[in-house]
Amino acid sequence: MEKKRTELDVVITAVTSPNRIAAIAEEQAINPQEVFVRINFKVGEKEFTSSNKLRFLGQEGYQKLLDAKESGDPVKITLTMNDKGSLFYLANDMHVEVADLFSTPVERVDNRASIADLF
Repeated sequence: MEKKRTELDVVITAVTSPNRIAAIAEEQAINPQEVFVRINFKVGEKEFTSSNKLRFLGQEGYQKLLDAKESGDPVKITLTMNDKGSLFYLANDMHVEVADLFSTPVERVDNRASIADLF
């Protein structure tokens, strides 16, 4: 099966809690960021489940999911699926042009000492 990808506005109905993530990490003796965060979300009237590691969501993204669950406000996610299952990512609304990456010139600092200092 080829990898499929879609971007959706979803309503988060459940998120793995911080306490559960900490417990799983302790049980498995791993860094909490290696634990999979599971979300349940609604699209229309249907509810779905997907997951991804906490490290890919980041602190800000995980907090955004927890806040969205509490508020009921829709959140945009990117959902990918292949024959092994699905993963979700928080969609990034930021659009960066290649030229933006080169907008600040690199400062060149010559930190080489003079050869004369060796004599």
